Formats: sequence, C-alpha cells, structure tokens
Amino acid sequence: MPKYSQVFLKNDYTALKIAESVNDFDCDLVVEIGPGKGVLTKDLIKLYPKKLLLIEIDGRMIEFLKDKFKGDIPRIIKADFMRLDLSEVFLKNKKIVFIGNLPYHCATAILEKALLFDKFVGASFMFQKEMAQRIMARPNDKDYGYFSIFSQVLSEAFVLIDAPKSDFSPVPKIDSRVVVFKKEKDPFFKPLAGAVSRGHAHPRLWRGKQTAKKGDSLKNFLSLIKFAFSHRRKTILNSLSISMNMDKALLLRIFEKAQIEPQIRPQNLSIEDFKRLYKEFNSDTARQ
Repeated sequence: MPKYSQVFLKNDYTALKIAESVNDFDCDLVVEIGPGKGVLTKDLIKLYPKKLLLIEIDGRMIEFLKDKFKGDIPRIIKADFMRLDLSEVFLKNKKIVFIGNLPYHCATAILEKALLFDKFVGASFMFQKEMAQRIMARPNDKDYGYFSIFSQVLSEAFVLIDAPKSDFSPVPKIDSRVVVFKKEKDPFFKPLAGAVSRGHAHPRLWRGKQTAKKGDSLKNFLSLIKFAFSHRRKTILNSLSISMNMDKALLLRIFEKAQIEPQIRPQNLSIEDFKRLYKEFNSDTARQ
C-alpha cells in the first residue's frame, strides 16, 4: 500500500463523471483534495482551468503532477487538509466546491470539515460504498445514524456513480461510491450567541434565556445526535440517559412534550423527530 494509504483511481470514465458532477455549482474555486496521480485532475484542468486548486499532502505526488501536467499544472498547496485553517486559506474566496477520491481512513473527518465550512456550496466525494450507504440512509435503515443526519441536515445529497474495486490501484478490499452534495440551508438552525454556540457543548448547558430568541444551534443539535447514537442498540431513552447522565424522569417529560416514544431506538427517529426533541431540551420542561 502506498504512503498515506492512497488508492488511485484509474477509470477515466468515472473520473470524467466526477469532474462533470460539479459543473452546475455557482463557485469561484474548485478544490481537489488529494489529487494523487492526477486521473481526476486532468479533467478538472480542462473544465475549470481558472478555478482549480489542489491540496496534496505527499510531496512525491506533487512532483509527479508537476511533471505530468507541466505548464498546465494548477496551484498546489502541500498540506494535510485536516490541518488547514480553511478560513485563512480561502480568505479571498466566497463559494467553494470540494472534490476528490477521499482517503478511506479520514473520509468522514474530511466530509465534516468540508460541509461545516461556511463557504462550502457543494462537493463530489468518493467514499467506501459502506460509508456512502450510511450517508444516504433514511430512518429505520440499519445504516442510519449520525452521519446520515449530519449530511442530510447540511446538504442535499445524491449518488452519482459506483466504482468497483477493480477501478483502483492498488486494488482495495471494498467497492466505492461517489456522492454529490449541494449546500442546504435549513431555517431551523441559527447560530447562538455566546459560549453555547462554540464546540459540542453538553445539551444540559443549552438551557438559557438566549435560546428562545436566538434560534437553534447546529453544533448543539449535532451533539444531541451524537449522544443519541452513542448506544444505538439501546432505546432512545436509555441511550440519552447514559450518554448525557440525565435522570430518566426528566427525559420522559421531554419525550412526552416532543411526542417521542421513549422505547424506540435512535435509528427509528426522523430528522424532524430529533428537531422536536432538541427544541424540548431548550424549553421550560428541561429546566424543571
């Protein structure tokens, strides 16, 4: 296996489909994460010559790309995407599209960082097929969980194309799937002022005078989802009671107000169910 656990796409048809998948996005920059040997890059250069930026961690791959594309090579940043301060790097840009065949070991972290970036407008990412299924899963599906809700709250997503493991070198153990994301603005989520809007605060700290007037915090909502699925085989009541160290009697009052059956499992709740539950955590019921 190459350094940084890369597997390189070698199917030109799949590469072209991925490159074309972001053609309709209104953006001022297309960022390819981990271009590797440039199979996807060659099509991106043709389609977005003035908008393209590459982020590559491996210096050997950067030299390979410079030699391969010579005068056509776009700007390259040698860096680990996960360590970059995106606000600083893209200070002069307004609308960013991300694209890439993501490394399997950090694909979920890259997805989180990209979708949470305030200048994100769209993305086209290659994942392991199992991860793609988790992203696209719906309530009552065995794959439905935190990343399903995270992705669907922040974006409108659809499957573009499947890529069998034979499309890569070296050949991985699992097939891949490309998912395209378009930014979704949900009016339910509005950043809270003050400390409660920073980081993944404990939900019991959400209670405060500002919550009713300032709207709902996306980060705190996502914290609730993580707590809910931290014991996914247990009921929603038991999972939240354990993960949040909350009294079940209080949780039962919150569930009753939110019209949530406490004995069902987290994967049986829709996003709308979780929104109602979140609102009740910020209500007078939760302060009793």
